[in-house]
Amino acid sequence: MRLNSVFLIVSALLLINSQASAEKKPMMISQDTVLQVLVIADTKISVESPQVVLNPSVIQLADNSDMLPDYCLLNARGSFDSGQFHLKPGTLVCVTDDKRILEGSVQGSFDGLKSCNNCTEVNLMSGLQFTLSLENDLELGLQIRADGQQQ
Repeated sequence: MRLNSVFLIVSALLLINSQASAEKKPMMISQDTVLQVLVIADTKISVESPQVVLNPSVIQLADNSDMLPDYCLLNARGSFDSGQFHLKPGTLVCVTDDKRILEGSVQGSFDGLKSCNNCTEVNLMSGLQFTLSLENDLELGLQIRADGQQQ
């Protein structure tokens, strides 16, 4: 009976340790996942101020893909090339319910943006929504927390 108790305790410790390790793995978002992005604040994009902050959410989750956490922000950079406006995704930062911070660099293209001819600035209004199609798999890796606590 004593040996069974020791076995159960060791098994429980190994299970807990393996679950903790599994949670610390990077999060993977498959390239077939389609995201909807929402402009969270009125933003004027120009050559002098090309950044916008977006709130992404999943509208089509691909197989073998982790679900995006509820609390995420995506920065994007606007550019004006030959009088055409382009928006390129940048860094995605997410905070999970258990307060892990995840970050990854997004490669993809936005659909549903208004085009402009010979423009030098674009106003993106709060609440504007469009889609983001990923060009490749996105890995969200664990980041060091500002308070120095282990993740």
